[in-house]
Amino acid sequence: MAKTPERIFLSPNYTTVQAQIGTTAILHCEVVDIGESTDWTLHIRYAQLKDSGLYECQVTTHPASSLFVELELVGRYVI
Repeated sequence: MAKTPERIFLSPNYTTVQAQIGTTAILHCEVVDIGESTDWTLHIRYAQLKDSGLYECQVTTHPASSLFVELELVGRYVI
């Protein structure tokens, strides 16, 4: 049985990502080499205020490990 590394995530935990309403919000989750994929990205196209909130990236180790990213949407400024 493979031993789970102590540090699972390379991305910092509890970060805040800001994006403008109507644009593509990009949330990253990068883990240590524990399988085939080590980098995941969530793209939220045409992001709206309702998309704001806390997102979770979870690795199904035993016990499960999670990384949280808060998405904060801001309005567009028209000059």
